[in-house]
Amino acid sequence: TECQLAEKEFFNCIKIDVQGFELRCLKGGKQLFKRNKNLIALIEFWPKGLEQAAEDPIELLKLLRSWGFSLYWIDEYQETKKKVHNLQKLIRLARQQDFVNLLCLRK
Repeated sequence: TECQLAEKEFFNCIKIDVQGFELRCLKGGKQLFKRNKNLIALIEFWPKGLEQAAEDPIELLKLLRSWGFSLYWIDEYQETKKKVHNLQKLIRLARQQDFVNLLCLRK
């Protein structure tokens, strides 16, 4: 099955955009993230959607950091990535812009 295949495969990159269910997706894919040490993740970070799904936006960010990821938000206007130092500031920025895309790289 596809799930059995995924348990044996290694991935370089994953894109997650599931309209507020990103945290559940991450928790469900925990083994995939742990097994793939060089994994790059691109995640749509939409605090309002997470809250509508009864999830805490800060928990998603803390989980990614606990798995060894450095977080960057993609500034699409300046076509660059910017390192996330302050999680609360990122949440405020994402609310102002409706969402931001996060680039998650292993430290």
